[in-house]
Amino acid sequence: MRSTSMITPMLTLPHDVLSVIALRLPAVGSTKPWRDVNSLATTCKGLYQWKKTKVDEDARSEWERVSAEVAQMKGWRDSLEKILSDFEHPSRRLFREPILRKITKAKEPLTTDKPITSVSDFNVSLYKKRETASLNEISWFLTLCFDKKIDINKKIELVTKLPSFLTELKSIDRQRALRMMFKLLDADKELGLSLKKKGFFKKILASLDDNEPSEALLELGLRTRGLLTSKPDLGNLGINLECIPSAERWDWVLKSVPECLNARIGIQTMLDDPACCTQMMDYLDKTFSESTCKGKKLKICAKISQVHSMLCKSPEGNKLIQKLVDWFLKAPVFVIAKDGPLQSIYVDLLIKYLTLDKIYFENSDKSLFFNKIFNAIYQAINTNTFDQSTSLLIALVKNDKEVFRSFGDFFLEKRKINPVSIKEALKIALKRSSELHTSDGLSEYIFFLKKVAHHYFHAHSTFFKEFRTAANDLMKDRSKPKKN
Repeated sequence: MRSTSMITPMLTLPHDVLSVIALRLPAVGSTKPWRDVNSLATTCKGLYQWKKTKVDEDARSEWERVSAEVAQMKGWRDSLEKILSDFEHPSRRLFREPILRKITKAKEPLTTDKPITSVSDFNVSLYKKRETASLNEISWFLTLCFDKKIDINKKIELVTKLPSFLTELKSIDRQRALRMMFKLLDADKELGLSLKKKGFFKKILASLDDNEPSEALLELGLRTRGLLTSKPDLGNLGINLECIPSAERWDWVLKSVPECLNARIGIQTMLDDPACCTQMMDYLDKTFSESTCKGKKLKICAKISQVHSMLCKSPEGNKLIQKLVDWFLKAPVFVIAKDGPLQSIYVDLLIKYLTLDKIYFENSDKSLFFNKIFNAIYQAINTNTFDQSTSLLIALVKNDKEVFRSFGDFFLEKRKINPVSIKEALKIALKRSSELHTSDGLSEYIFFLKKVAHHYFHAHSTFFKEFRTAANDLMKDRSKPKKN
C-alpha cells in the first residue's frame, strides 16, 4: 500500500510526467509498476534518513575518537600509522577510504628545516592500504615508482595494487592506466622483469573483466616489451582487435600502443589485419623514406626482413621490399667503429637477404651483393669477430654452393690477413661445422677450410697439419652410416 506519510518531489510531479518516467523504468513489465516507483522513492528517502541520523553521527564520533588518539602520539607519522592500523575493525572500515584519500592527496611542504627523505616510502605504504583509486590517483602513485630512491621490492608491492584499482574504472580509463604502466615499465626494465616472474600481468588481465579493448592493449604492449611468457597468437590478437571498429582500428593502435608498430609482433598483427594492412605498409614506407639516419634505415630493413613472407603476398609489399633491398645494396659497410667489427644487425641482414637474392636481385645486383658478403667475411676475420665470419660462411654454403666456391678464390687472393687470425677463424669455423646438416654442403665447407689451411701452411705448419687431420677425421665420422 502507498504510504500517506511520505511526500517526495517525485510523487508531486504531474501525472503525465510520472507516466513517462514509469514507462522508462525496467519495472514497466511488472503487474504493479506504480508500487515499484513508490518503493524506489521510499528507498531513497530511507537511505537519506539513515545517512542523516546514523552515518553522520557515527562519522562525528569516529573523528572525535581519532582526534583524541592522535593527540597522544609523538609525531604526525606515528599518528597516521595509528589511524591506519586501527581501521580493520568492521565498525570503522566505512571511514577507512575517506581518510586514506585525504592523506594521499596531501602535498609535501615546499620548504622545511629538515627535509623528510622518506616521504615517498611513506606514500607507498599508504597506497598499499588503499582499496580504490581514481585515474588521477593511479597516475600519481605510478609516478612515485619513478623515484630511484625507492627500493624495488617496495615498488613491486605498490604496483601489485593496480589490478584491484583497475576493476573500478571504466574501459577508457583502464586503457589510460595501462599506458601509464607501460611508461613505468619502459623506464624500469628490472621492475618489469620482476613483475613478470611473479605472474603480475596475469592478475592485470583478470582485472580487466573481459574488456576487449583493454585486453588488446595489454597484450600488444606486453608482447612488444617481451613481458609475456606464452607464445604469441596472431589469431587471438586479431580477435581482440576486432572489438575496435575497422574504420577506427588503425588510429586506435597509433594512439594507444604506437610502440608495437616498431616491434615484430606488432607489425605481424597489423599486416594480418585486413583493416590495418595497407596502413602498416604505408607507415613502414614513410618511416623509412623520412629517416635521414643510415643506422635507422638499416634497423627498418631488418624489421621488414622478419615479415618478408607476409609482405610478399601483395604487390605493395613486394614493392616495399624491393625499395629497401635497392637501398641496402648501395649502403656502406656498417661497423661499430672505424675499422672495427661489423654491426650484428648488418651481418644478420646480409644472411637474411641471401634467401632473397633469387627473387629481388638482378644479375648486376647479385655481383654487388655477394661482394658485400665477401668483404664482410674478410673484415670480420681481420677484426677477430670469428663468429660473424663463420655465420656468413655457413649461410653462404647453405644458400649457393657455386657462389661459395667462387668466394674461395676471392678469399685466397687477399694477402693481408694475419695468420694468427686465420688460425682462430679456422678453429671456430670447424667447431661450428655441425650446423651444416647436408653432406654435400658440409663437404664444400670442409674442403674450403682445408684449402685455406694449406694456403697459410708456411706460417704455422704444425697447426695446419693438425687442422687438416682434424678436418679429415670429421668428414670420416660424418660419412659413417648411423646406427639404428
